[in-house]
Amino acid sequence: MAYVLIDTLFELAAHSEATKTDAEPSSPRILLARSISPYLLLRCAVSLKSYIADQPLRGLMPQPTPARKALLHLLGRLVELKSEPSAIADPSALKTVSVLESGGGDAVPQHYRKHLEWVYPLVVRAVQVSGKERDDGQILQALGKVLQEIGRFEY
Repeated sequence: MAYVLIDTLFELAAHSEATKTDAEPSSPRILLARSISPYLLLRCAVSLKSYIADQPLRGLMPQPTPARKALLHLLGRLVELKSEPSAIADPSALKTVSVLESGGGDAVPQHYRKHLEWVYPLVVRAVQVSGKERDDGQILQALGKVLQEIGRFEY
């Protein structure tokens, strides 16, 4: 049930190729994305923070399987997500730009990765923690994919 609910949050926060009438800032879809995006970011941040904070208690032991699976699921969905550009506020620390080609050939910058900008500091700290524990490397690979996705765009 928890995976269905978090997947629904990701779907609601996602940018959809909609008609121009639906792209207005006051459309119900965008208003819904604006309202749930902070909770989605908070849910991802809480999982990353608990992973980071739990490391001193675990020592070299791997993370418990249910928590590891949930974190892997969240990280995978974060990489896949192209968030609604107007739904998430600009973070001050890091700016990524994804370029979307318009019909006339003019490139219009669209920020589809703002959610990654918000979790970037936690991902960096989680990479440091993941390198210290005995694990199969799945979490480190997933964190690396998040960092790779952030690095793919112009700053």
